[in-house]
Amino acid sequence: MITAATSQRIGQPVRRKEDLRLITGKGRFSDDVNWPKDTLIK
Repeated sequence: MITAATSQRIGQPVRRKEDLRLITGKGRFSDDVNWPKDTLIK
């Protein structure tokens, strides 16, 4: 069921709380860590 409050939000920009590091591509993830003696299997 679509209410008046819901229909007013369709097509409107959504305010997001994003970390600047993630937006600019400078975030670090667990997969980015290189441990000694890591091997890559190809």
